[in-house]
Amino acid sequence: MTRGKSNVAVIVDAVRSPIALKKSPLLSMRPDDLGGTVLSALLQRNPGLDLNDLEDIQYGCAFPE
Repeated sequence: MTRGKSNVAVIVDAVRSPIALKKSPLLSMRPDDLGGTVLSALLQRNPGLDLNDLEDIQYGCAFPE
């Protein structure tokens, strides 16, 4: 069975990473690793979410340098 693409966007939840202050171990963390940590937290908070239903995941930066 093939699934058709949907034009409907659904926001399941919002998770943010901590802010890295001076001398924080987060400063040496790669952005993709930090994003993976955020995604893992999202999945833990929503155990009923079927990963096969995900088509896109949007990340953003609210505190650019």
